[in-house]
Amino acid sequence: MEKICDGVMKKKNQGFTLIEQLVVLAILVSVLGFGAVRMSDVYKQNNISHLTKDLQTVLQFIQVKSMEEGALYKLSVVADGKKIQIERERSGEKEFKIVRSSWIAGIQTGKSITFQLERSDGLIFYPDGRTSKNRLYLMKENGERVSLRLKNRIGTVQIENA
Repeated sequence: MEKICDGVMKKKNQGFTLIEQLVVLAILVSVLGFGAVRMSDVYKQNNISHLTKDLQTVLQFIQVKSMEEGALYKLSVVADGKKIQIERERSGEKEFKIVRSSWIAGIQTGKSITFQLERSDGLIFYPDGRTSKNRLYLMKENGERVSLRLKNRIGTVQIENA
């Protein structure tokens, strides 16, 4: 030990204590953990096969929901092509209103994938289980394209690499 000033002694071999090292390690693990979760979200949004499976489930759910409620539902693509929205026709009205629901909120694309419908009138779900003859396309910037089309058999989604 060497003397610094009146009565204060300093150790010659100073280093980090075990507690300090554990705190730094815990902070690093936390930052890396949050980064990994964020990266997995980005990967899922830009992975066309994962998005296709999610869409297949949502389309089947909307078809069943339309039959349960006896109402028309319509799937349409938002103007930027990055999101889809679901609309429901109110009974007695000939106008569709946007449905806000958790089962559609998670369906959005990353920067490299866009949604497109074959026809601009949307994909209509009828109360008897039928759907309009419209395809939903997922398109990547690199030219990869997947087509989803509901068959008139309930719950049957045809997926094709276009």
